[in-house]
Amino acid sequence: MSILFKNVDWIVTQNPEREIFRNKSVYVEDNKIVEIGNPKVEADHVIDGKGKILSPGLINCHTHSSMTLFRGYADDMELKTWLEEKIWPLEIKLKPEDCYFGSLLACFEMIRFGVTCFNDMYIHVDEIAKAVKESGLRCFLGEVIFDWNLEEKLPYSDKFIKKYLGDELITPLVNMHSPYSCSEETLLKLKKKSDNYNILMHIHVSETEKEVKDFQKDKGKTPVKYLDEIGILNDKLIAVHCNWLTNKDVDIFSQRNCSIVHCPTSNMKLANGRMPLLKWIFKKDIRVGLGTDGAASNNNLDMFEEMKNCSIANKFFQRDPTFIPAQKALDLATIEAAKVFGIGDKIGSIEEDKNADLILVDSRKPHLQPIHGKSTVISNLVYSCQGLDVDSMAVNGKILMKNREVLGIDDEEVFGNTEKIMKNFISV
Repeated sequence: MSILFKNVDWIVTQNPEREIFRNKSVYVEDNKIVEIGNPKVEADHVIDGKGKILSPGLINCHTHSSMTLFRGYADDMELKTWLEEKIWPLEIKLKPEDCYFGSLLACFEMIRFGVTCFNDMYIHVDEIAKAVKESGLRCFLGEVIFDWNLEEKLPYSDKFIKKYLGDELITPLVNMHSPYSCSEETLLKLKKKSDNYNILMHIHVSETEKEVKDFQKDKGKTPVKYLDEIGILNDKLIAVHCNWLTNKDVDIFSQRNCSIVHCPTSNMKLANGRMPLLKWIFKKDIRVGLGTDGAASNNNLDMFEEMKNCSIANKFFQRDPTFIPAQKALDLATIEAAKVFGIGDKIGSIEEDKNADLILVDSRKPHLQPIHGKSTVISNLVYSCQGLDVDSMAVNGKILMKNREVLGIDDEEVFGNTEKIMKNFISV
């Protein structure tokens, strides 16, 4: 299949030079970007780019897709109470089919919002993978492991990994919930799984002040120091949240070549106390991406909102209006995010021979006008754009949305089933 994004007003390449092209076209054949410029070709699908901005698809580096089911269910609560009294009791009741519909709703939402790739940590991942396949999105996915479900879920996880190793769109990874919910024995078993299959690890780390203080009280060290001492940290580890890292923790992550995911909106909503030490993290050249977290604590999966919140919240936290400018925020949701997953050579920018994960944003909106020049394009994408401004999307060269119509997902079926699932839960 071939696609021609024709006569696009602005093409935000995110290539190493961060070039922005004016009034050019992009030709896609099969799953690859073949030509950027003025291709003289015929294509199976021609998408008009007049009045639009073509950008690499956004990458959501951390979410729990099926938690769309819990959107708005338990808001304005402390994290510990929220998890232990509201979320975990419901999650125990989730059936595989529930996770399928919850994830399909998330996929529908992310397509509407211009997210072409996401990293997911949840349960019943075979059903989530089924939803992802139907949606056409790119996904990193693995069953989340705790101490209490290790015996059952470790062999399940093994089968899932074997099933999807080498898949074009779904990449299996090892999901460790956290250092406080996984013992040393559990963590080491999961690290061995990562080593055996040469796949990434994904874990919540130092999300709250209480977590870090409890660790220091019980073990005399921070969660990061603990993970390092037991041999978990390496270049395959993706650490999420990291709000309460010390400078020494950052140094350890740098030495071990780990990656970090920043979830500013969820962190602010749950009042986790502060932002990560991003100035020090950036200085140490640690890979960083952005994530929404789950819809139960955000409450949406809009990465445009996440970019804006990342920039303005950290400016406020650092008392520095120059910190995380719009270009840097866009980097964290595109090319830098791709590097977190080791696929910066495949997606995250618009370059010839890269995979065609692309979004087209309709700039003919009052909040996206006027455009004074190239710098305004980036500022508008980060500070003014909303997810629903995305007009069209392709993932791996396949059109998933055109003229704001999502292809391949029956939204009414999804809405009806998710509403029915939650009504049954709440009434129990």
